[in-house]
Amino acid sequence: METTAAQTQHLPYVQVGNVYAVPSLHGRVRFAGLVRRAFFALRPDAIAVELPPTLDASIRAGIKRLPYLSVVGYQDFDEALEPVQQILPITPDDSLCEAVRLGVTFGVPVHLIDRDVINYQGGPVRAADDYLIDRIGLEAYWRAVERTLEPERKEQEPDSQDALREAEMAAHLRELAARHERVLFVCGLTHLAPVLDRMGGAEPAPPGAVTQ
Repeated sequence: METTAAQTQHLPYVQVGNVYAVPSLHGRVRFAGLVRRAFFALRPDAIAVELPPTLDASIRAGIKRLPYLSVVGYQDFDEALEPVQQILPITPDDSLCEAVRLGVTFGVPVHLIDRDVINYQGGPVRAADDYLIDRIGLEAYWRAVERTLEPERKEQEPDSQDALREAEMAAHLRELAARHERVLFVCGLTHLAPVLDRMGGAEPAPPGAVTQ
């Protein structure tokens, strides 16, 4: 994807202190391009990614196979706690995969900081066409989406899967920010605001994450 003059007027990240975030829609090539632009503009000391560390070795193996495509298969459970097989595509058009690829290629430490949860029930994300990012910039686009999410977030239970995931990511991201000058953080569009809010406190990672 070529970088146009309009794109270069906008930063490819949202900066909060020494954390430079790329909130993304998964599997959209425009966000993978933003991660690449942010990486080369910042030359970060560390990269944090919204993926669970239990899949680290498998994800890295898939990244090393690119441009050949891979899927990471893992066992999850449905609502009745019956085992089901899940897959995670390793593709160059995904922002998370691109963040890991850049770190592996250029020797920047990559940290998978998400919580590993059982029977995750993620909902669809309602967002305008990401083409608008070229016109208004990533931060304005993210803030516009965030405003539509505020009513739903107020109804979120404090022990919901997303709330626990965001607490986990915030705790790890806080630690990374304390140790590094520039941390590139790549996560889903809907998770950035809660993670940044929680980073301002001193809440540790919640107990009980899946570790196998």
